[in-house]
Amino acid sequence: MTTSPQTVHQQIIDSLIDDPILAMLGFDHRTIGEERTGRNPRLIVSWADEWYGSASEFLGTVTIEPVGTDDRTRTAVLDRVERALAALRAGRPIMRVRRSGGHRSSTFHVLARGAPCEVGSMPALAGRHQR
Repeated sequence: MTTSPQTVHQQIIDSLIDDPILAMLGFDHRTIGEERTGRNPRLIVSWADEWYGSASEFLGTVTIEPVGTDDRTRTAVLDRVERALAALRAGRPIMRVRRSGGHRSSTFHVLARGAPCEVGSMPALAGRHQR
């Protein structure tokens, strides 16, 4: 049986799930992902409004947002997210990592490069652009 390659989105989620510091802060496979429901603090990983595609690749922005946390925990989580994603930057699916609105922002953006087959894993977005 062959396994299909992981999408960039899943690589990001898995790297966050595997991070021991995020686990100590209470984030694990039950609280990291796309699901927005639940009373516990969560780390929401979702595609942002726009992505750009060509015949061979696409560039998209993934938003990583801690919800249900206080400001101090949010800051610690965002600091750790940046470190946890450093390994993916070395492997090239992640091109740039930044917070929108500066250091205290609750939203985190990752510019990622992936194969066109991943487009099917993205939600329907109004901001799609084809080149």
